[in-house]
Amino acid sequence: MKNKFYTDLCNIESLIFSQLGQVSQKLIDTIQNLTIDIVTTFEDKTANDSKEEFVGAEIYNIEILLEIWDKDLLTDRKFLEQIKKVLENWALLLKQNRTH
Repeated sequence: MKNKFYTDLCNIESLIFSQLGQVSQKLIDTIQNLTIDIVTTFEDKTANDSKEEFVGAEIYNIEILLEIWDKDLLTDRKFLEQIKKVLENWALLLKQNRTH
C-alpha cells in the first residue's frame, strides 16, 4: 500500500519518533495504529467508496482526539493537526476520483 498520503503519514510518524520525550505514548500509538490499519484495510479494499469511508472515519477519530487531547500537549496537537490535514487531502482526492 503505497501512495503519497500514506508516505506523508509515514513521514509524520518518523518526525514523531524523532521527538521522543516530547510527545506522548498515546500519540505514538495513534500514528502506529493508523499506518498499520491503512495497510491492512486497503489490502482488501479496491472500491473508492470503501477507502473514502475508512479515511472519513479516521478523520473523525482525529477530530475527537483533538477535542479531548490535553491542550498543554502542544507538540502532540501539532502532529494531530498534520495527520488530519493529510487525511482530509486524501479524502478530497478519493471524492474527486469518485465523481470523475
